[in-house]
Amino acid sequence: MQKQTIALVALFSILVLFSFCQKNNPARITKIKIIESSALSSTSILVTAEIIDLSAEPKIELGFCFSETNQEPTVNDAKSVAGSYAKSENIQFLLSELKRNTTYYVRFYITENSETIYSNTIQQKTLNLPTPVVLTKNIEFLKANLLKTNAEIISNEGSEVLASGVCWSKNSLPTITDLKTNENIASGFFNSNISGLHYGSKYYVRAYATNAYGTDYGKQIEFSTITPTLPVLTTNPASVITITGAVSGGTITNSGGLDIIKRGLCWSTSEKPTLNNNFTNNGNDLGEFTVYLSDLEIYTTYYLRAYATTELGTGYGNEISFKTASTYISDGDDNYYSTVQIGRQTWLKQNLKTTKYNDGTPIRNITNNIEWVQATQPGYCWYNNDETNKAKFGALYNWRVIEENKNVCPKGWHVPSYSEWLLLIAVLGGDNEAGGKLKATTDWELPNGGATNETGFTAFPNGLRYKSNGVFAGANKYANLWTTDQNTDMATVIYLSYLQPSAYATLALMNDGFGIRCIKD
Repeated sequence: MQKQTIALVALFSILVLFSFCQKNNPARITKIKIIESSALSSTSILVTAEIIDLSAEPKIELGFCFSETNQEPTVNDAKSVAGSYAKSENIQFLLSELKRNTTYYVRFYITENSETIYSNTIQQKTLNLPTPVVLTKNIEFLKANLLKTNAEIISNEGSEVLASGVCWSKNSLPTITDLKTNENIASGFFNSNISGLHYGSKYYVRAYATNAYGTDYGKQIEFSTITPTLPVLTTNPASVITITGAVSGGTITNSGGLDIIKRGLCWSTSEKPTLNNNFTNNGNDLGEFTVYLSDLEIYTTYYLRAYATTELGTGYGNEISFKTASTYISDGDDNYYSTVQIGRQTWLKQNLKTTKYNDGTPIRNITNNIEWVQATQPGYCWYNNDETNKAKFGALYNWRVIEENKNVCPKGWHVPSYSEWLLLIAVLGGDNEAGGKLKATTDWELPNGGATNETGFTAFPNGLRYKSNGVFAGANKYANLWTTDQNTDMATVIYLSYLQPSAYATLALMNDGFGIRCIKD
């Protein structure tokens, strides 16, 4: 009895072990075979292969390898990848862009893990027809249902090309009896746009060229269209906030596969603003855009979202809110400014924008580079001579504006001295960290070292204009603000950089162009 028990246990153990091995070592492919081939044209061969007893192991690659000289071609010869299959079935594949009237040796292969298995070899000769030689090069999506196909006609084989283009279908091996374009290109490179494709569908496309002897095709490319979505975008924080206006904008990071019809900002005094509320229209491009809002109510909370519209609908960015200022300061041009108190000092929150002294005397707008270099009188300009930079950066002034015995700041305000700047920097922890507390957190080039804007000072990278040649530089990288301090033919300027959180002083030429940030008397 004990011997029988031991025998049964041993038998059971063997069965368990056998079962375990079966699960962890699945049967490999026992047979792959090419069962049929035919020449379809002077440059293509249609091959059918049979797979029997396909194992459960994942297939790294399967397809056909071929050669003109090697009677047992391998994957080191020419090959065409056919895709992956999960069960036993026949695979039909078109070898394209071959040589005319040429015999090829062809084998089917499957690669599992590190092992490649080959089928029998067949011989097949392409036809001896002088049809054109055309290549399908590649494809690229222009939008969700618009595709560009690039192709090339290598040779007309001695007979004029009568038609050329691309043909496509939801079925494999499209021909000119399916949908097609006609580009009327006789030789060389060409491209064709395919439109009206169905969303979320698989298609096959290949180039074609026709002469008096017939039509030949390039290789087939398989592709699938995407299902479009609403645009994806973000809303920029509000800045340069005054009693009746603010600056914001957005960034479209993904169009959803369709053309943008319009984009902009929508806002309301209620949450979740839409196009049913106030909105702007700021074009139809991708990427970042900036919007200057005006005619807002004083001391009012607004909710704001960027939007982008396609034929599918409208996508919205994240919601931000801001409150317009309750008090304002105006300059000689009636530009409005809000204020911020830091320590015992009160500063304007925006760079000066005026084109006049506060007594109404105009300041010359100098756009010409040579005139800027040679100027002996007060002058100003907008960065890149583009007034759209006014709202965010303010104006760039030469130091002669400050040197003049007139006040360019609003009444009750003045251009700060170096000592007043030093006091501000000291209150903020010294020159190694003050810059980060003064810099805006947007519109600076990265890394925008240490920027927190915890003071609300909101220094933007207004750049500069050189005295040496009148050229503009440094926008989005550097903030440069004049002081009243003069040193012979130079003056002191406060400098902030995108690279670090520091704020420090340097000397500049009087005809350099920098910004002005006014301080209260």
